[in-house]
Amino acid sequence: MVSRAQEASAFDAVARDYDRTFTFTTLGRMLRARVWEHLAEHFKAGERVLDLACGTGEDAVWLAQRGVRVAAADASGAMLDIARAKAAQAGVGGKISFLRASIKQIAHGAVPGRFDGAFSNFGGINTARDLSALVRRLYLDLKPRGKLILVPMSRLCPLEILTFLAGGNIRQALRRQRLNPVAEIRGRKIPIYFPSGRDLRRQTASGFKLLSVESLGFWLPPTDFGHWVDAWPRLFSLVNQFDRATSSMMGASGDHFIFIAERKP
Repeated sequence: MVSRAQEASAFDAVARDYDRTFTFTTLGRMLRARVWEHLAEHFKAGERVLDLACGTGEDAVWLAQRGVRVAAADASGAMLDIARAKAAQAGVGGKISFLRASIKQIAHGAVPGRFDGAFSNFGGINTARDLSALVRRLYLDLKPRGKLILVPMSRLCPLEILTFLAGGNIRQALRRQRLNPVAEIRGRKIPIYFPSGRDLRRQTASGFKLLSVESLGFWLPPTDFGHWVDAWPRLFSLVNQFDRATSSMMGASGDHFIFIAERKP
């Protein structure tokens, strides 16, 4: 069993390079822009929103610039240091409260208060070892009709499977289908979980009303192959438009998917 400290250390190790290798890449910007459309629709100025596994704070800063008050939590101190620096540079440090807390700690009430909404972007909840406990806590933490937006890495990413199979890497091709999958981060093996859309619907059914499920990156290269998009940006701009147009049809598949629900009164 990997301790919380070991898990945090793994993400500390990649914090410095995270924005360069994902956030500021062409693919990273494409995917995040689509998530931001949903955040803008559901989270309004003056509201208080919880950002779970906030990473380097790109989403928290963007929301704060639009008047949303954000409680941004992450297990990695190095990620939070970068997030704080971004917030200060953007002049929104006063609108974001940063807290060092893992998904498990959040599930056990580490973040105080009630929220108008909560979200976790780009695989944050894939580290949740007890998804049901997290959902129960979010039900308690959200106000009635508060929105929950989750963007996990999906269990089924056909393009990733085909890409790795073409390279003869069967083990990586089937990594999301393993019984006990792990992510290797700078030599550290971290347990990771790939929820299906059905998993999230089942876990949230008692306390939340499902609003939508859509794929994010079904037709685009998986994030491990984001350099393809940097090499052919015009081509993949068109692919992104098609990916967007077919996202509802593809549902909870692709590299990530967007799950949106509303807390029941």
